[in-house]
Amino acid sequence: MKDDSCERASFNELNSAEFLAELKANSSREQARFVNGLAYPLECYLTNKMGIPPADAEDVAFEALERALTSIESFHYGGPAKLTTWVFRVARNRAVDYHRAKKRERERLNSLTCPPIARTNPKIRNEQLSWLVECLNGLDPKDIQILRWHAEQYTFAEIGEWLKMTEGNARIRHKRALDRIRELARGERSLENLL
Repeated sequence: MKDDSCERASFNELNSAEFLAELKANSSREQARFVNGLAYPLECYLTNKMGIPPADAEDVAFEALERALTSIESFHYGGPAKLTTWVFRVARNRAVDYHRAKKRERERLNSLTCPPIARTNPKIRNEQLSWLVECLNGLDPKDIQILRWHAEQYTFAEIGEWLKMTEGNARIRHKRALDRIRELARGERSLENLL
């Protein structure tokens, strides 16, 4: 991914007014330094913080860099964010788009391959759903929201941001909520296939 034929710019260099002016002037040297300086950090961010598989993180990082370069004129030095912060925001938005597309793809595949609930044994399914609703009613509303969002493939980093908690706290609350439901399931009936 990294091009060793061109030097990489540090974040301090990337955030300077001089670098931005050269970048806006379409300097191919500065564009190469921009890409080389941000490609790997963006890949790491997308994989570790945004939950994108490493195999796709490079593509998403380059899409974000391309989008940043095409809209660089809209960025103003001295505004509310540094250039690197702005690029990471662009990458975050690309990651959200990536997850939404994957979710739509899963839903489309599920609709093609999974039988509707009505075709399964409705009596067993209704009993399981009623039991699960009772379990969920015993949980904190934030824990229920964490379970929902994580089931929809949102990352713990996103969930933590939305609920004003750390990523680690969101992850722990999710695990504890699942453990609580599993504990109730072992005590009442086996719902491992539902969980």
